[in-house]
Amino acid sequence: DKYKGNTLDISSGGILMETEENIKSKDIRVFFNIEGQAYTSKAKVIKKRTSYKNGTYLYNLKFNGLSGRHKGQIQRFVMNNVTNKS
Repeated sequence: DKYKGNTLDISSGGILMETEENIKSKDIRVFFNIEGQAYTSKAKVIKKRTSYKNGTYLYNLKFNGLSGRHKGQIQRFVMNNVTNKS
């Protein structure tokens, strides 16, 4: 099965995804792009909840098998895009 979702948050360890799909499986494969770079990884559903705002599903996914190089690239992207609110 294929599902479409939106990335709400990402780190080198996992992703928070929003989708209208009710995913039953605990182990999935995710595909995503960051600044034109394609990534793929196995992922485990750590937490699933319903958004009370709009009825979508929120999934906390933990990457399983993402390469060290890709983890480093994601970590650099996150660090370069964190805003200092002070």
